[in-house]
Amino acid sequence: MKSLMSPDTSSSTVSLDGSTASTLRVWRTALLYALAIAIGLNLFVARPFVVPTPSMARTVIPGDYILVSKLHYGPRTPMTVRLPFTGPIADLHFPSVRLPGFTAPNRGDVVVFNLPTESGPIDQRTPYLKRIVALPGDTLSIRDKQVYVNGMAESLPATAQQRWRVEMAGTQLWVSPDELRSLGAGTAYGTHRSGSFEVSATRDVAARIADLPEVESVHPSVVAQERRASVSLFPEGSGNTTDRFRPMRIPKAGDEIWLSPRTLPMYRDLIERHEGREVTVRDGTVHINGTPTQRYTIERDYYFTLGDNRDNSFDSRFWGFVPEDHMIGKAVWTFFSWDPEQEAMRPDRFGPLR
Repeated sequence: MKSLMSPDTSSSTVSLDGSTASTLRVWRTALLYALAIAIGLNLFVARPFVVPTPSMARTVIPGDYILVSKLHYGPRTPMTVRLPFTGPIADLHFPSVRLPGFTAPNRGDVVVFNLPTESGPIDQRTPYLKRIVALPGDTLSIRDKQVYVNGMAESLPATAQQRWRVEMAGTQLWVSPDELRSLGAGTAYGTHRSGSFEVSATRDVAARIADLPEVESVHPSVVAQERRASVSLFPEGSGNTTDRFRPMRIPKAGDEIWLSPRTLPMYRDLIERHEGREVTVRDGTVHINGTPTQRYTIERDYYFTLGDNRDNSFDSRFWGFVPEDHMIGKAVWTFFSWDPEQEAMRPDRFGPLR
């Protein structure tokens, strides 16, 4: 019969003198304070993000590390509890409150928000980086790539890019891709053909291309209805394209909207997903939570966003409005940038975002 015996620990006991124990307590306390400060800064002050896609080029490009201020619009209190390297803890969800901030979101702000089309807790949804182009209560339209807000044309941001059609002064003339790159242009399309080609560029670079002696004109390359992407644009059935968007009012808290089967595609997701109502249609009449109604009062503010890389961005043109409670903060600074192709830093990218 085997007997279980406690090991003799007398020979392996290590005693710590007072000085060593005190030093360990100091380090432990310092680490706990540092961890608490880091968590507090991340939750309530600012948060770093790395940019993985070119949808905001050339304002922000892949490999840029940006700092997002939560103080500008006011930080959100946590909505869920999440442990490092895990998902949110089940059943621990909290009502969120937005604390006071420096300012409200403005047109032209580069912002980070949680993707409205995803499900689950808001603060666990994918963060997206875009630019606000229309505020609650604004009327927005897009005509041949030109954005209009409340009837006024909005200039393309200096660092934003889109596709331009370049018409040559003669059918035998052309511009080499190397020359276009030297002017600061991005990807060129159809430069092997004579007469015309397309190029992705900022408005300043497009003006430089237009100044070339062999170029007759440069104008926006507009996606026609028949060339529309296979992905449906917002709202469903509207006939909108990425370059031609029919006028729409951006919902504002307190707006009373008319509900019918014709207007419902614009508002259904907003009412169901973001305002928590059940929407059904019976006999041509819209029902909210089972009650027939022709009017609904919007409960919160919404925004319309676009990517600065206008022809290569998944934004509000595809999925609609961004609710105010999805806003994480304002992107204010590029603090580091890494070029994965050259495996080198890009120090010229450091600085404030505009």
